[in-house]
Amino acid sequence: MSNRSSEIWDVAQDSIVKFDYFVCGVSGAIFAYIIRDYSPHRLQWGIDLLEPASLIFLAASFFTGLKRIEAYNLCVHCTHDITAAGERAERLTAELKKGNSDIFIGDQDGRNYSRQEIVAQRDAFLVRKDALTRHLDKVNRKVKLRYNLRNIFLLLGFLTIFFSKVLLPYEQDFSHQSYTKEPIANTSIQSVLPSVNQTNKLKIQ
Repeated sequence: MSNRSSEIWDVAQDSIVKFDYFVCGVSGAIFAYIIRDYSPHRLQWGIDLLEPASLIFLAASFFTGLKRIEAYNLCVHCTHDITAAGERAERLTAELKKGNSDIFIGDQDGRNYSRQEIVAQRDAFLVRKDALTRHLDKVNRKVKLRYNLRNIFLLLGFLTIFFSKVLLPYEQDFSHQSYTKEPIANTSIQSVLPSVNQTNKLKIQ
């Protein structure tokens, strides 16, 4: 990778990290703002459920955002280890190709190694590289999944907040309709009771 490509790559990775932290900060800030003025009350089916639901969605978005950052950092470490293992294997392969003797001097510790030992080290680095590559694929899938979940939860949080504010004027209408049903039922019972009492009096007479 050229210097220009490395610079573009570094800028892109830095932008991704900053955006992830920004989204987590937005979710956490909105959650803290809503819960500051939230007064606990008994939940009932209706508009009252929107505000608690928004808190749940925002908390889920914040949590999945943090888990995405954690998985992304793991991807960076895995990529570094894969690159280091690959470079080490390539270096040992080059030493094997250019060396005619069966004795090789280690570039890190200065020890003498046989050709079989160098081949075993090269193969071990290649096996490590393959294992890390498979692990990186799994972590990348987690990063993408958490990216989608974070955005979905954040969108649901915004929508529930929006509808809780828009539908707030209609809350009294819904509560009024629920309360007016009970007196009707009571009056119907009260209207039946006098007739029953009158019939009982007639029977007694």
